[in-house]
Amino acid sequence: MRSLLRVAACAACLLFLNGCLAAVATYAWLYTDEVRVQTVALNVAERANENSPVAVDMVFLSKRLPLLDEVQKMTAADWFAKRAQLVRDFRDDIEVVSWEVVPGQILPAESVPTVRVRSAAFVFAGYRAPGAHRYRVGSERTLLLSLGANELTVTPK
Repeated sequence: MRSLLRVAACAACLLFLNGCLAAVATYAWLYTDEVRVQTVALNVAERANENSPVAVDMVFLSKRLPLLDEVQKMTAADWFAKRAQLVRDFRDDIEVVSWEVVPGQILPAESVPTVRVRSAAFVFAGYRAPGAHRYRVGSERTLLLSLGANELTVTPK
């Protein structure tokens, strides 16, 4: 009888530890740092956005699937229209770093503020002209965001 109790106790411990490992693996999958961008520079063309200011957002996301799926399909116009509500709905899964730049402005490389979530990131530029004006950030550490007359170009450095 004692050996049966020992076997049952060992089995229970193994199941408990297996559950803990699964929880740790799930947490790691959801919250590991994948986006490594550390610095960003912006260069805005003289006649960018019909000679008007341009809003630029760098959006950091967790791997929460409804959010990631929705954001990666958005154009910049969609993002700026829905940004406030998305930030309210997913406050633990989204962080935004914003700039507003004017034609001819050059911002030298600056450090990206520390953010909690870094599983995915996108850059959106709020042009008046139609288009996606979106860039998905990968493993780059430094980005040069060039805002041309009607289009965003991103150069990893």
